[in-house]
Amino acid sequence: MKNALQVLKAGLSTNQGQPFNEVIKPIAEAKDFSVVELYFDGWNQQRVQALLAAPQKPGTFPAFVFAYPFSGDSGTFLSDAIQFARNGFVCLMIKAPSKRPEPFTVSQNYKKPKTVRANYLQWVGDIIRGYEYLGQMVNVQEERMAYIGRNLGAAISGMVTILEPRIQATVFQAGLPSLSQFWKTADHWAAAKREKEIGKDGVKKLATCIEDFDFLPALPNTNCPNWLFQFGLQDEWIHEKDIAAIKEKAPAKSQFIIHEDNHRMQADKTASYLREWLLEQFYQEETQ
Repeated sequence: MKNALQVLKAGLSTNQGQPFNEVIKPIAEAKDFSVVELYFDGWNQQRVQALLAAPQKPGTFPAFVFAYPFSGDSGTFLSDAIQFARNGFVCLMIKAPSKRPEPFTVSQNYKKPKTVRANYLQWVGDIIRGYEYLGQMVNVQEERMAYIGRNLGAAISGMVTILEPRIQATVFQAGLPSLSQFWKTADHWAAAKREKEIGKDGVKKLATCIEDFDFLPALPNTNCPNWLFQFGLQDEWIHEKDIAAIKEKAPAKSQFIIHEDNHRMQADKTASYLREWLLEQFYQEETQ
C-alpha cells in the first residue's frame, strides 16, 4: 500500500493549476455576510460540494477551511462560519466525499477498509484543493489562512498541515491522537460497535488502512506555527493521556484549553474562545 502522503502529493502536483470549473448557487445574503453553495473540481478529478461564507463588504480577508466531525456535515459549522464572516473571515466548509449526493459520492463501507482510506485521501485532497480555490479568490489574503477541525476533522489536521504551507493557524477540537489505535484498543462503545459490525480482523484491517493519517506521528512535521487545542471536560472519547501525548509533541507556543464542554464542542464559551484566539492571530495589529 502506497503511503498516503506520497499519494496525495503526487495527485496534488497533477491537479496544480487545473481549472476549478466552479458553480456557485446563492443561499443567503445579509448586510454583513453572504453564503453560497459551491461546486468545484477537487483532488483526483472528483467533484466537490461545499458551503462558502464571506464578508459582505469591500476588502481582502483571511480565510479558513472547516472540517467537521464524523457525524457532521458541511453545515455543521455554518452558524460559526457566518459569525466569522461578520468578523472579517472567508470560510469554506467542504462536504466529506461519502456524504456527497450522486453522482459525486465516494462510497464508504467499513467492511471494505480500503474504501474508508479512499474517503480520507479524497477529503484531505479536496481540502487542499479548497485552499487553492480560496487562494485565487480576489477577496482572500492568500498568506493568511487557517484550519479548524473537530473530531475527525481534527484527526486529519496533521496530514492537512503537512501538505498546505499557507496555513498559519490551526484549531484542533476534540481530536484523537491516533484514530487507528482507538479502533484497535479503545474500551469505548463506538469501538465495540465497529468490532461487532466488521469483526476483530476487520478492525485490524481498518486500522492498518488509516494509520498513516494518524495525527500524533504527523504533528512534528507540520508547517503550521500556531496551534489551539480545545478539549471538553465531559468528553468520553478523549482521555488525559491523549491530551498529554499531544502536548508532548505540540509546538512550544501551542495553547491547550479544557472547556466545560463535551465531545460536541458546542458550548458558547468554547466558540467564544475560538473566535477571540483567531481574531488575535489574524487581526492582532488592528486590535492593539
